[in-house]
Amino acid sequence: MRFRDAEGKPREVRVSLQTRDPQRARILAMQINLALERVRTVTTDFDPRKILDRFILRINGLEFEVKDEKDVPSFNAFLASNPDLRQSILEAVQSGMRPQQAMQLAIQMVRSAGGAPGAAHAAVMAPATLESAIDAFAGSRETLAGNRRSTAGEKRRTMDLLLDFLGRGGRDTKSMLVHELSRAHLIDFVEHHAKRSGKVKGAATPGDSDLTIKVNNSKKRAGAIPAEDRKAKPDTLAAGTVIKAVGHLRNFCIYATGKQMMVQSPVDDAFMGAIAGISKKAQSEKQGNNYGIFTAAHLRRIFEPTDYLRHNSAADAFWIPLAGALSVARLGELAGLCVEDIQQDVASGLHVFEFGERDAKGVKNKNSVRRVPVAERLVELGFLNYVDRVRYLGAKSLFPHRPSNATRESDPGKIPGQNFGLYLDRIGLSDSNLVYHSFRHTTITKMHVDGVPVMDTELIAGHASQDLERASDAARSHGSKPWESVHRRVYIHADQYERNGQALMARLKGHIDRSLDFDLDYAGLQRAARIVLDHVVINGETGKFKSGWHTNAKRHSEAQLALLKR
Repeated sequence: MRFRDAEGKPREVRVSLQTRDPQRARILAMQINLALERVRTVTTDFDPRKILDRFILRINGLEFEVKDEKDVPSFNAFLASNPDLRQSILEAVQSGMRPQQAMQLAIQMVRSAGGAPGAAHAAVMAPATLESAIDAFAGSRETLAGNRRSTAGEKRRTMDLLLDFLGRGGRDTKSMLVHELSRAHLIDFVEHHAKRSGKVKGAATPGDSDLTIKVNNSKKRAGAIPAEDRKAKPDTLAAGTVIKAVGHLRNFCIYATGKQMMVQSPVDDAFMGAIAGISKKAQSEKQGNNYGIFTAAHLRRIFEPTDYLRHNSAADAFWIPLAGALSVARLGELAGLCVEDIQQDVASGLHVFEFGERDAKGVKNKNSVRRVPVAERLVELGFLNYVDRVRYLGAKSLFPHRPSNATRESDPGKIPGQNFGLYLDRIGLSDSNLVYHSFRHTTITKMHVDGVPVMDTELIAGHASQDLERASDAARSHGSKPWESVHRRVYIHADQYERNGQALMARLKGHIDRSLDFDLDYAGLQRAARIVLDHVVINGETGKFKSGWHTNAKRHSEAQLALLKR
């Protein structure tokens, strides 16, 4: 045992347990540790050698004395006199916990009790190892309808990073209990996490210039960055990314507290005060996080039929940007669509995108679960013909040629977004503020300027719920934004109102067709869409779908591009 004497000098004491039996030695060692922890709760001025000679534990009016292994029966009697303590230890051992862990539970309960009658009931009632609790937490997030799979994966990664940090700090994460996770542990982890380098995916790998990266909240496409700069050491993580991890820690502690794995969450006011600097920096970053919008000239350049087909012959690369420009939908929402998500609205007879009604893949939150009319321009270009084609071929995914893997499951829009970033670089639009999400800023701005009612724009964009359930005023006002009013939150039912008998989808489609009609070469894009459709095939032997052609097939590519001029 290590301690400091009265003069503050470090001292070490070694004492024989007077037994050759390993099991008895472990019991005695646990009893000594229990005594040490009990004394530390009441004073910092003590010599541990004293308690080796005589140890008296007082709790709930009872006394228990241990001098050597002969007093083990007394210890058992003490447990019998304290059924709450005894039952918790027994349940812990029966659940598979090692005796050492069970004694750590006993120490925690003694410390929580503090000698006050009845206080033991405030102790941990469902002890669990940190690793098992994290597994249970991650599993619960994946089953909640409000959590995207990518969000559940992010929570899991944060908790895995915490385990790695604790392990590197000398903690045995296999045996560490949830209630041993302290505020200091989490503060140290967050400060360490904030110093981590931002990931620059593929930064030092030739040929990976198509990747979109985000370092310290700056949006840059690697294709627009000189090779020598991409090899440089990246910046630290964005403060907003660190605060997102803090949210994951808070959610875990709330979960663990609710499951009675810990008495009180260490992510409290004192914790938030300790990381106030990071929170302030994150807020500053958020205020300066603005995406650019595509001008009319940008859009004509992006959708110039020849270059667009040359670099986007695969169905997802061809249709997702066009649908983004003509529907206000998010990248992940479009990339995660299934064939059955394109349906005909009963009330209006119009074809609609059904985002998140069958599967939350790619959907951001509850308001994002909605239906959006398919723009007339998309219909004219042949989008519904493509849907019919893959449905006829037996596909479930709207873009069945894309490989099914963990990335597609957790973040459907990741690869399409990276490919679109590369395309922008190739056509000379290398402004780091111009990314796929700029379509969303462009279309919402366009509808606002064209006088589309704000509430209807929110219904189209997924910023307001389209369901018929109206929350109470109290629930709606809780956490509401400063600019929201009772007039807007409570009295406007834009999702239910029919003007002159016009169904909701018909009204929304009118807004989309009127406002999102850009100056593009639609005739050329229509011919390009037919070529894309002709290249959607299925291998009869393997059942795998194929779409488009390889960029190295230059002769074939030129032959297909020549068809655009006919």
